Amino acid sequence: MDAFSYVSYLTSVIIALGLTRLSTGVGRVLQAQGEVKLYWPHLVWTLNGSFFLFMFVLLSPSIAFVLTVLLFPEEMHEAIDLKQHFFKNSRRFFMLGAALTLIDLADTWLKGWDHLVAQGIQCSVTIAVVFTGNLIAAITKRAWFHGFFALFFLVYLLRFITINLSILE
Repeated sequence: MDAFSYVSYLTSVIIALGLTRLSTGVGRVLQAQGEVKLYWPHLVWTLNGSFFLFMFVLLSPSIAFVLTVLLFPEEMHEAIDLKQHFFKNSRRFFMLGAALTLIDLADTWLKGWDHLVAQGIQCSVTIAVVFTGNLIAAITKRAWFHGFFALFFLVYLLRFITINLSILE
């Protein structure tokens, strides 16, 4: 590896650390649910710090990271009730999940109409089902629905992966 490659690698690591810090901060603010006093210039700098255009490429993985922050409490101890924690954060978690499907749609659309059409009806159905499921999950506190949606999403995702892998062969 030449000197430029080392510098590029180091730069990527530093950017990743910064984005991790930003994503963790956003996740913690969402988890605090009104306990943090927001300040608009801080929010603007948060957007500035995310390198807006560069961030579009990293938006999906960044949201996925924030989703993982929301899944687990900051401190784990034996008295933690994960069901209570889940429902405390479920609205934000599933609204971000719904946003993730729209970002995926926008990303596919930005690659051109032909690319969007080439994805077929399966892509449209997947986006519609996952988006709608996330919206319902964000609204409802019914445990049966959350159990159903978690299992449905897992099976649907595994089926989607299986179909795409068979296309690649």
